[in-house]
Amino acid sequence: MGDFARVMPRLYSRLSSEYGTIGRFFFDSDSGTITAISRSGYGLSMILTDVGEGIRIDLGLGLSLVIPHNEPFDLSDVSAPVSSLIENGITLHVPLEPAGDPVVRYTLEFPGGVMSSRIPGRAYTEFTVGGWSSFFGSR
Repeated sequence: MGDFARVMPRLYSRLSSEYGTIGRFFFDSDSGTITAISRSGYGLSMILTDVGEGIRIDLGLGLSLVIPHNEPFDLSDVSAPVSSLIENGITLHVPLEPAGDPVVRYTLEFPGGVMSSRIPGRAYTEFTVGGWSSFFGSR
């Protein structure tokens, strides 16, 4: 597992130092869980948990995503998608004809990649939940 074993304390430290002026970060060392909340109350609140194969980010409303860890591990593998959530938010997709679970799908774009749970060929209504910094201007 190498460096990934210490990812949560390192991620907490990075997020706190980079975004501490616009958000609050709480680290539970017993469970290794990070809770991230915008100081303004706007944007996404997140619960980040190490689930072995990567970091699960719970966004509420039954919506979660897993950022897989790659070998060799680099902290930016995890921090880039999380930073994008904080800075830009996420695009949510609701199918015009819901069928199955989960109904709400997502697309997250970040430097170096895109994560999406959309099903190709389905018609969606989409909207973006903004990031924290859009309410504060620059950090």
